[in-house]
Amino acid sequence: MRICFITSSYPRYKGDSASPFVHELARHLVMLGHKVWVVTPHYPGAKRCELMDGVSVHRFRYFTPASQQRLGAYGAMYTSIEQQPSVIFQAILYVWFMMIEALKVCKRQDIEIMVSFWAFPQGLAGIVIKKMLGLPFVVRLNAVEISLSLSKYTFIIPFLKSILTNADLVIPNSTYTKNLMYELKALTRNVLTIREGTDIERFNPSISGNNVKLSYNLGNKFLLLTVARLMERKGIEYLIYAMKYVLSKHPESVLTIIGEGPLKQKLMELAKGLGIEKNIIFISKVSDKTLPYYYAAADIFVLPSIAEALGVVLLEAMATGKPVIASRVGGIPEVVIDGKTGILVPAKNPQALSDAIISLMEDRNTLQMLGRNARFHIIEKFSWTRIAKEFEEALIRFLSFSKDKNPTGEKGKQQSKKDSRQSF
Repeated sequence: MRICFITSSYPRYKGDSASPFVHELARHLVMLGHKVWVVTPHYPGAKRCELMDGVSVHRFRYFTPASQQRLGAYGAMYTSIEQQPSVIFQAILYVWFMMIEALKVCKRQDIEIMVSFWAFPQGLAGIVIKKMLGLPFVVRLNAVEISLSLSKYTFIIPFLKSILTNADLVIPNSTYTKNLMYELKALTRNVLTIREGTDIERFNPSISGNNVKLSYNLGNKFLLLTVARLMERKGIEYLIYAMKYVLSKHPESVLTIIGEGPLKQKLMELAKGLGIEKNIIFISKVSDKTLPYYYAAADIFVLPSIAEALGVVLLEAMATGKPVIASRVGGIPEVVIDGKTGILVPAKNPQALSDAIISLMEDRNTLQMLGRNARFHIIEKFSWTRIAKEFEEALIRFLSFSKDKNPTGEKGKQQSKKDSRQSF
């Protein structure tokens, strides 16, 4: 297949932490023998065009000079507009130049199918190109943009509904995400859930946190770890409150928080106010190369999210053979099997978090058992090799169905796609 990914976020260089899961899917599809082109926004310092692990990456500029492009290095368009309303003009240019670049790639490379990551605003370009060229259009859907549109950015709802109902196929990344489509009332017949994956070789129990120089030397202290963007929905404040309880019984334990975000200063002040700042380490940024060693150095991984579509960091920690403790919200129960591969607790509940942490600290047999089970579970269900194969089969099946239905001619193509939406 000749596939075009249209995405608002993609690694700006090899090893960048911006949406590595999009690149991993593209890379593994290339390994399966397909050709993948990626259309993504340009960022200062990034190459306009490059071949990254066999994936042809095309970065479009949407404002001049490039240093003034303000729509977020991680595709955070909504947040950027909210913080700086003046960049709304850039958002319009962004969609326009994205569409132009994607159109050029689709025509020049004889693309067979387009895949949008995520629905908005990439889907706007996808729908236009679908109508112009008659190309099948697929949306890879994440729960975050639906939940944000329902709770905060309601102006996006009409766009999301139009994009999702006009897509030929929607691939949500969890059952939770799929269910949100019904809440949004963006119903479509062609929906197939395929979860995210992780690199089981890069994240594995054989690596050691002692093999690379980390930001600290903890000796034999018990290490808790979380990796998250420091924003409200990640619930990090509840983990910090929980640490107050944990430290009352195990004063030598340490929590490392890896991530950056708008709540960082507030969280640091909270730790200081509770008198536990010496036991909490904040690390803003860790290289893609070094991150696996932080997982390896940890004893337990914790994700106290208030809302979560799936939790890619959970996949990474579990692949490294670490027991995980996470909130019972969103798509997390689709990853963590309570009592078998980790422990699930109610969201916004520091006491439940601390009880779960302390129970594993004091029961090494269960801790090790959960870690082993977690690794086996990820190998079986969430390796990128498996996920890419599921994605490949979905696209091939859809394309085959479309071609079987397609009479010759543009009108026939459109009728065929209408038929396929009813039967795929």
